[in-house]
Amino acid sequence: GENFFSKIKLKKVIDKLKEHNIFHVILSGGEPLSNFEVLVEALKLLNKANISFSCNTNLILADDKKISELAKLGLDHCLTSIPSINAKENDEIMQSTNSLKKIIEGIKCCVRNGIRVSANMVVTKDNKHRVFETGKLMANLGCSKFFVTRAVPPVYSEISKNNTNNESGLVLSKEEVKKSLNDAIKVKEKYN
Repeated sequence: GENFFSKIKLKKVIDKLKEHNIFHVILSGGEPLSNFEVLVEALKLLNKANISFSCNTNLILADDKKISELAKLGLDHCLTSIPSINAKENDEIMQSTNSLKKIIEGIKCCVRNGIRVSANMVVTKDNKHRVFETGKLMANLGCSKFFVTRAVPPVYSEISKNNTNNESGLVLSKEEVKKSLNDAIKVKEKYN
């Protein structure tokens, strides 16, 4: 089946990484948890190859059974996205229903199973006023790091070509970037 093929391919890739003295791998996606068997196999092979690893995941598919298995295999860090702490906005961005609740449960699940979580918030004009409260929630859930990343239009977009960034629905002005950064600093000062 498809997984068998993926596992063979995986072994070849990890052998190549070892051959080239790669010492750390970030398993990313798509969504790594959606192909759980292959993710587990990757961790086993990386362990054998003595290559450390972490995982980028939206945590929507996380549960105690999966996360405890990954923790036992040595996964000790996940990076997740927190698009918005407004449930409706979050669902629109994630194209998934009830996604905020699932992400929050996924974060709690990782923390409960001894996996550190860093959360990344991409800041746009739509959610710029939510940086502090998002950071506060992430701290209260037990995230070890909270990243604030400004939205940047893709290089091929009309916005980029015309260099009219401030007219975009996404891209922040310099003042908005400074305000977001100040909010992130307040999170650091108050919640470490």
